[in-house]
Amino acid sequence: MTAERKFKAAAAALTAVVIAACASDGGKGAPGEASAPATSTSAERGYAFAEAHCAACHGVAPGVTSSPLQSAPTFESLANNPAVTRLGLNALLETSHRNMPNIIVAPDSRDDLWAYFSVLRGDEGI
Repeated sequence: MTAERKFKAAAAALTAVVIAACASDGGKGAPGEASAPATSTSAERGYAFAEAHCAACHGVAPGVTSSPLQSAPTFESLANNPAVTRLGLNALLETSHRNMPNIIVAPDSRDDLWAYFSVLRGDEGI
């Protein structure tokens, strides 16, 4: 799939999330019901955070096949790696690592990044 097609697919997925969020009750269903999928606002905040804090090293936009720092994986490759779980991503983003800047990401921003990863994967929600 070309980068343009991947970008269009991610944009279509994001549009679908927006429509679903507008049609949902915002996850405020009856007690015990599953919460609604991540809203587009969350995924959009995740993308904005990635652009502001991660894009110097990682390719963060949909369809990007390389990163500014050659050894840094793109967000799309991370999102589509089955070994990258929400728990693993949270652990990575709340501890410092020798190969990354000492950045500790707040819980809300970690949730937003996971919502953006879900869009990159084509998931309907998180």
